[in-house]
Amino acid sequence: MRLNPARYSLIRCAAIAMLAASVAFLSLTSHTTGETYPIPFESEPDWQTNVQQYPTGPVAQLVPNNGLKGSLILIRLIAKSKSLTAEDAARIAYNQLFVSNGARSPGPGSFVAIVIYGRPDPAGSISEFGFVFRHDSGNSWEPRPVAKRDVAAIRSALQQPPEPSNATSTARDYPIPFNNNADYRGVVSTLPLNMPFSVLTGKSRVLDHALVVIQMSTDQALSYTQTARYAYLAVFKNERRLPHGAVYIVVNIYGPPTSYEPGGSVLVFPKAGYIFSRDSGGRWKPRPVSEKELDAIEAALAAAD
Repeated sequence: MRLNPARYSLIRCAAIAMLAASVAFLSLTSHTTGETYPIPFESEPDWQTNVQQYPTGPVAQLVPNNGLKGSLILIRLIAKSKSLTAEDAARIAYNQLFVSNGARSPGPGSFVAIVIYGRPDPAGSISEFGFVFRHDSGNSWEPRPVAKRDVAAIRSALQQPPEPSNATSTARDYPIPFNNNADYRGVVSTLPLNMPFSVLTGKSRVLDHALVVIQMSTDQALSYTQTARYAYLAVFKNERRLPHGAVYIVVNIYGPPTSYEPGGSVLVFPKAGYIFSRDSGGRWKPRPVSEKELDAIEAALAAAD
C-alpha cells in the first residue's frame, strides 16, 4: 500500500470525536516576555530533581489520576540549549501557560503540571523542574504554590504506568483476520468539532457500497496494535447499527497531541485510518482494501468535504 502524503488531508469528515475540552488549550507557541500574569510570579518550583534521560511520549496529555478533585493536564518542555536556574524554568512555565496560551483555558477545577528539562551537565544529569497551576471552579487561576497534598498526588499520578485498555486484548474474535496495518497514516494540525463519537452515513454510494465514516480520538499514546483494535471494536461492536448490504466503513483515529519535531513547540495530532469492506451478501473482506477501493473512497470523501 503506497503512503502518499496527499491522502492524509483527504480522508476526513465533519463528524469527529474530540479530546477532552481540558486539552483544547494546549497549542504551544513561542514565548513572549515582559507580560503580566493573572497571578503573582513565584519562581520556586513545586519539585526539582535530576533525571538521566529526556522523557518520551506526547508533549501534552491528560493524565489519569484518582487523588485529585479535577483533571490533570501534563505539559513537558525541553530546553536543551541552556542550563536552567529555577527562576529561568519558572519564567518559561508562566509564559507558556499565561502568554503563549493566555487566550485559552482548561476546564474548571483542572490542574496543569508543567515539567521543564534543561541541558545535560558534563556528567549527563538533566535538571527537572515541576510547576503546578490550579484553575479553580470559578474559572480563575489560584496563586502558586498549590497544596502539598495535591503536588504529592500529581507526582504519584505522573509516575504511574498507562492504564491498560480493553483494546489491547489479543483474545478478541472478529469475522476477519486481525491486521494492525493502517490503510493510511498522517498528522493534522487541528481537530474538527463534534464529540464524543460520531457515525456519519451519506446517500452517495462508492463502488455500489454505502459509506460510513467513524471518527474518534484517544488521550493515550497507543501502539499500532492498540490503535487498530480500537478501530476493529468500533466497527464490530456496532455492526447491528450499520446499513444493510454492501458497505465501506472508514475509521479515523486521532491520537493525543505531540510535537512535530523533538523538543519543538508545534503540536500535531497523529491520525490513522482503517477501511473495512462488506459485500452485498453480508461477508466481510480481509483488510486492507485494494488501491482501487481506496482511491474511490478518498475521492468520494474529498467531494463531500
